Amino acid sequence: MNPPGSLGVLEEKEEEHLATPILGPSIHSDNPQERIQARRLRIAARLEARRREALGEYLDGKKESEEDQSKSYKQKEESRLKLAKLLLCGTELVTNIQVATDTREIHRQVEEEEIKRQRLEKLENEVKTSQDKFDEITIKWEEGKQRRIPQELWEMLNAQQVH
Repeated sequence: MNPPGSLGVLEEKEEEHLATPILGPSIHSDNPQERIQARRLRIAARLEARRREALGEYLDGKKESEEDQSKSYKQKEESRLKLAKLLLCGTELVTNIQVATDTREIHRQVEEEEIKRQRLEKLENEVKTSQDKFDEITIKWEEGKQRRIPQELWEMLNAQQVH
């Protein structure tokens, strides 16, 4: 139950509320769509007020002085140019790093190919040299098999060990 004194206050507030003309949807309506629309309009009005405040307009419609506007415009423009320059420099730096890395990788691959080629060449030379020595040893063994005198075999064996 309500105390008797509070009814008078509620009635006055109700009368004030009813006395103010409602120019659109009301949040006190029984229709849910109308309440939603009223909330949307309040949010839009709030956003518009913030936008005006950001632009320097006051609620009474006055604007900041032109000098303040020109200073803020210059500051915005300088900031925009600094940001654009910073973005350009950052992009250029990243690109230069990528180019340097790519160049370094290409040089590394070229050096690796050269080292691989030199290794293969060295291996081929060793194979040829080893094959020549093996052929020479094989020929000497054939000559050794044909000789029957032990002193000649002994001399050949010593000569071959010296080589």
